[in-house]
Amino acid sequence: MATLRRDALLVLAFSLSVASAARAEGKASDKARQLVDFDPAPLPAVRLPATRPRVWFAATDLPELRKRCQTTHKAHLDRIRQGVEDGNRRPGSRAFDFAFLYQMTGDANHARQAIALAREAKPFAWVEKNAKSVPCGDFYAGMADPLACVFDWCNDQLTADDRATIGGVLRAQLADGPYRTQFHVPWWMAHWLSNILALCDAGIDDKLASDHLAAYNRSLHQFAALADEIHADSAMGDYHHQYNHLMLPAEMWLRATGENFFQKCAFYRNQPTYQLYTVLPDGHWLANDGDGPMDSLGSLGRGFMPNATIFHFYGWRNNNPYARWLARRMRGGWDQPWKAILWADEKQEVSPLSELPGVKFFPSNGCAIMRSGWDLNKASTDIVAAFYCRPFEAHTHYNAGDFMIWRGLDRLAGRGGFYWGTKSTFYHNFFIPTVAHNGLLIYDPDEDYPRYGDMTANDGGQLRGDMARHPLSNRLLTGSNPFFYRGEVRTLLDDPRFTYLLADLTPAYNAAKAVRVTRAFLWLKPATFVVCDRVVSVKPGSAKRWLLHAATPPKVDGTEKLVNGTAEAGILESLDSHLVTIRRGGSALRVQSLLPERAVIRRIGGEGYAYWTEGRSWAPEPGGEAQEEAIGAKRAWRIEVEPCEPSAEAVFLHVLDAGSAEAPPPPQATLITRAGAVGAGLARPGAPSEALFHPDGRASVDGAPVGEALSPLKPFGAVQ
Repeated sequence: MATLRRDALLVLAFSLSVASAARAEGKASDKARQLVDFDPAPLPAVRLPATRPRVWFAATDLPELRKRCQTTHKAHLDRIRQGVEDGNRRPGSRAFDFAFLYQMTGDANHARQAIALAREAKPFAWVEKNAKSVPCGDFYAGMADPLACVFDWCNDQLTADDRATIGGVLRAQLADGPYRTQFHVPWWMAHWLSNILALCDAGIDDKLASDHLAAYNRSLHQFAALADEIHADSAMGDYHHQYNHLMLPAEMWLRATGENFFQKCAFYRNQPTYQLYTVLPDGHWLANDGDGPMDSLGSLGRGFMPNATIFHFYGWRNNNPYARWLARRMRGGWDQPWKAILWADEKQEVSPLSELPGVKFFPSNGCAIMRSGWDLNKASTDIVAAFYCRPFEAHTHYNAGDFMIWRGLDRLAGRGGFYWGTKSTFYHNFFIPTVAHNGLLIYDPDEDYPRYGDMTANDGGQLRGDMARHPLSNRLLTGSNPFFYRGEVRTLLDDPRFTYLLADLTPAYNAAKAVRVTRAFLWLKPATFVVCDRVVSVKPGSAKRWLLHAATPPKVDGTEKLVNGTAEAGILESLDSHLVTIRRGGSALRVQSLLPERAVIRRIGGEGYAYWTEGRSWAPEPGGEAQEEAIGAKRAWRIEVEPCEPSAEAVFLHVLDAGSAEAPPPPQATLITRAGAVGAGLARPGAPSEALFHPDGRASVDGAPVGEALSPLKPFGAVQ
């Protein structure tokens, strides 16, 4: 219950920031936001500089910035000069650049051009919008509002009419914008703050601006306090979201107020470490256990944005030598030249990533990263694995216990589908459910999934309930993305020869069908994984399935029967197979199934079957065809392992070897059963030769005990 409380509080942090602004304006719409208050007390007073500029930099910064523009960073300023001449660019980005040029050069002509563009703006006219029409800010402007930047940076050049026209738009955004009505992750935090900083003491509506400044101060401290408790050692999203929507508002706040969350808040301090561990060769993002821009099965899709800028920022602001080392070796450089000017990192201290340990566990995010090395070249053959057991929140999936395995850039164990927005039957019925991940299914045909309107498939996976089924979340807030406790990694031990973790996934499953679900994940360094799963169901007849996803058609070593479709795209089953081989690029993953001893190994995939669950394909709605084709998602496959004889308890034991596709397969593993424990006998050069797993969570490697007996967690819906 303590974990449930912590998870729910993070949603509260996001939501209270919105409610704070609503209370500041005294709007009647507060009735729709029934929240439990949380106040980090006492709040420090906010002191803004008496002079402008305030957004992104202060007047005291200008001498050094102008010096850079004339010397070391002249090339970046020249890029900005060239960019403003491009009439095809968005007017907001051009206005931002003209205003920036005015501050860096003092040339009033630049200010007049910025003001002329700004006068044509309407509320939110230059704002990126998500599906809910939330003002996300201008990506070029660092998620700020370019209109606010023009008002702030060109303030001494504004006529009374300019001030009324542009200031009126900004006032309308504060008074009527969705800052105070949206329950969502803080896409709008930098946009909101830039509006506040522009309007404070501007004589437009000083009370409105002051009230919003107080609300922002309160919400930012709420978020920081809760983030330290919930995500102190890890991130809440991908690189792009983490940097644009959380780090940049904290930077803007620091430059305007002097309050440094990068020093006082563990969440902000620890971001570089989490992000560094999730880098793959060529800059792709590793820890993608939810929605994200990267392709779902390999490196063909785009990597994170905005590329090296993120690590330049962490190297500078967090004074992180590892981030500085990586940023200076990544392609792309700075995504916007103005950032290079503001955040120039003159320090030369760097530390190569190879100095970091190869294994890192992030408890607050339920994520373990395992790396055999830190070779970030395209030709890398390093083994990298990620294990996930995190709470469910916005943009995460129903995949507690999921894992992924890479060899270099070849993702050998991935997930099914691809991300193309959240408003589709494909998304809700295939992409985010357990069936699209390397997880465990307990299929009960009578199980009911009360979810959103377009979610209907029963895949046999983990809970997909709404807030009404989770009393704590329902009591804390209404109308937001819920947080659910989904089990936890209860044991993790890293040894020079192996890494062992045990996750109890039982709370992720419905008590009506599950008694206990655990996964033991053992990495025998450098390239062998042993996975032991124990699944106990309420009904002995509930089918239990072990899943593994691949980008290419897996090859089985036995005879197969065609169940549906064709051999190239369909459903095939084998009763005499114990070895599956997955090949991608120059790599191969060889999967040996030791338990159940009598099992059906089922291959499902290819066009028309890649998104198959509950007897049908959940094809994506029109619009994402180009991305789907580019990454080959519609031609992906999955393996299902299912016991031939149904029983209340099933034990799955698999050995996975990652290596070169040209290398001969490793020696066959042997099944070991000893005093109620099961395990594998192995002959891998330099690796342990025996791994044994007990029902109570204990394990042993080459006879040495690992872990301890643990009391089981309860499934969702059971009496706690």
